[in-house]
Amino acid sequence: MRRIIYVIVVLVMFAVMQADLGEQAIIQIFDDELLSAEDIYQQFMMFDDYQDVSEKGIVKLDSLADGSPWCYYVPDSYNVDKPNGLIIWLHGGVGREDYFDPEEYWVDHSILEFAKEADLLVLMPMSRGDCMWWESAGEKHVFDELLIMKERFNIDDDRVYMTGFSDGGSGSYHFGYRLPNEFAAFYPLNGMISVPAHVTGKTCFIRNLQNRYLRVVNTDQDGLYPAVSTRLTMDLALDAGADISYREYWGYGHDWGYFDEDLPLMAKDMQKRARDSFQSHIYWECISSEEYNRCDWLEITALDTLAEKQDWQQEYNVQLPDDRISFGFYHDSEFKGDGIMVNKVIESSLAAEMGLTDNDIIIAMDEVTITNIDEMEELKTEKQRGDEVSLTVYREGETSLLKGEFPEIVYYDAFFYDQSSGAVKGKYHGNIFEVQTSRVKTVAIYLNPEMVNLKIPVKVIINGKEVFNEIVGYDQEIMKENIIKNKDRKALWVNKLEFDVEK
Repeated sequence: MRRIIYVIVVLVMFAVMQADLGEQAIIQIFDDELLSAEDIYQQFMMFDDYQDVSEKGIVKLDSLADGSPWCYYVPDSYNVDKPNGLIIWLHGGVGREDYFDPEEYWVDHSILEFAKEADLLVLMPMSRGDCMWWESAGEKHVFDELLIMKERFNIDDDRVYMTGFSDGGSGSYHFGYRLPNEFAAFYPLNGMISVPAHVTGKTCFIRNLQNRYLRVVNTDQDGLYPAVSTRLTMDLALDAGADISYREYWGYGHDWGYFDEDLPLMAKDMQKRARDSFQSHIYWECISSEEYNRCDWLEITALDTLAEKQDWQQEYNVQLPDDRISFGFYHDSEFKGDGIMVNKVIESSLAAEMGLTDNDIIIAMDEVTITNIDEMEELKTEKQRGDEVSLTVYREGETSLLKGEFPEIVYYDAFFYDQSSGAVKGKYHGNIFEVQTSRVKTVAIYLNPEMVNLKIPVKVIINGKEVFNEIVGYDQEIMKENIIKNKDRKALWVNKLEFDVEK
């Protein structure tokens, strides 16, 4: 009789989930007293009853509750009956006060051709001035939109990839060494690994990149992040144990002109990459137990930064040359006249020192007439640090000649370590977990029945001392919190063990 009731409950549960995989439907399932925690786990793992979509092969525009726009693409190959891969594309040019026009930006974008060839859905967040990829608002937008995609479509949680160009490439690094849990691999294009740290002022740890694979591409003539500089950071990352492959294209500047050559290589690489949330070894380091403090099954829940730092918690750094030829202003891309309309002058830049102001129209560089930003970029290729330069500007009906000098080359640290951090190293085999800590007060281990055999005891050893050896069951509250927060059917954690670290 109980079996019949159970089958009926499961059928009802699927009917609810088919209509909605949102928070209220999930809570309703967990509140059903006829289902055990193990029953619920199995049903979420097997769930694939998504609604089919009528429109495919086009870009769809959507918006979040705060009005922020975003787009997604569903390829013709999308099959509602099987899990499908998803790629998140982070655009460049973040920090602008206005949005890109979403529909105009994504029309015929190269990433759509890529998605069609690779049979992937695409999520395309849209950034704005207060919503950069490495800021909390930008992170939230990405994850909120990812959750909506997982509610609407049959997404393979183990095949979610992230890529992007310029600031989008730098943003991909940010998610790689700070928020990797939802992703299988990262593909930064013409970005810089240290940008998120310098912009946010928060220390980043490239050693964290050993937990996910990155395929990095840069170009030799990139005026922002040339290969000669990115090579130095790639060597550093490899020394730190990062899982990175690095590729260069020569003859290209800060543009994706190598797309046709690189697309099939990237697609082929993605076919080999699947997330392993249950990896046997983890290294993780952070400066706060409130954010960026977890990788897969290992979490730092409290720091003890006054404790002695272990020898294996090392700092990795390299000196980078700042030899970019840059004035330091944003131009108005909507300006239709001849010349370059200045949208915003960056403080403490050469442009500011020269006296350039917002709304100036630049009509000449070194007395050579220029009609658009591309002509200025071409003239800048002939300049070196220390060279004199002049700009002729049209301002309030008059022309003015502004003079200045590009600063000499200076060197700076790629990373900074002025904030105390804690680190953990964890590994497991069978049901035995071994964790080493440095400047950590409490640590947590998350469990999944694919990792360990829950029918026999789980043993935990911290800093060489056994602290736990018991059978562990399913915890419904932890499961519910997990599925509501992440909509992740593959890495569905069923219990959490937390331990104080003895001094």
